[in-house]
Amino acid sequence: MPITSSRRPGLPFKSLVKNAASPEVAGAIITADWSAIVISFDVSIKERANSTCESIFASETLQLLGTDPECRFRASAIKVMLGDGDTLKDGVEIAFKADNGIVFVGANRRFASQVTGKRFSLAAQNANRPTDTDAVGISNVLVKCLRQYSRC
Repeated sequence: MPITSSRRPGLPFKSLVKNAASPEVAGAIITADWSAIVISFDVSIKERANSTCESIFASETLQLLGTDPECRFRASAIKVMLGDGDTLKDGVEIAFKADNGIVFVGANRRFASQVTGKRFSLAAQNANRPTDTDAVGISNVLVKCLRQYSRC
């Protein structure tokens, strides 16, 4: 972590500023119903300013998340509600943008270190991705609604 030091003229002390550590990915899973991914961090996180999935993830990752995915920040995790047409698979690699705005919740914005553009793999809670035909007796509209909103 970079440390900045400065001496003010005429004052008998030095000021020392230490940047907060970057949050690290602790784990990432695809939910059992394959409607979302949950990325857990080693510390509580916050977004720099109204972050969207487009401002957080690298372009190759965005393509996997489907049309209009929704990112929600929750304490030490980000929950990504997948969009229509997602192409996620168990073990796929996910990558953040370099300038993603995800920082430690207690960090001063000026000295905060962001999550780096690291890649990490997803693990599925249910290895068999459900299909629309798995929902016997439920209309396709309801299945789509449940996948997108987790409640209808």
